[in-house]
Amino acid sequence: MLESLNSPIKIAITVYLFAFALLYILKPKLMFTKKENIREFGTSKNKTILPIWLVSAIIGILVYIVSALVMNLLRPLYNKILSQQLIDMDCD
Repeated sequence: MLESLNSPIKIAITVYLFAFALLYILKPKLMFTKKENIREFGTSKNKTILPIWLVSAIIGILVYIVSALVMNLLRPLYNKILSQQLIDMDCD
């Protein structure tokens, strides 16, 4: 399973779908009415400045940036540190 998640886009899609499903299940009052309908975008009563489509777009962008950062920067750094520790262990 984890081997199939070897690119930032696959990780981002998986996390995004999970986050969006969680958001839709929880139905925060900021994005949904009492009748569980999606609030419209606006500043008047019964509207919101954070509609679900805007929040989901922001979540998608942030998740992709974080997954790309982890895959392209932190993972190679971790592998380098791990290999350096293994080399140091062999010398003793």
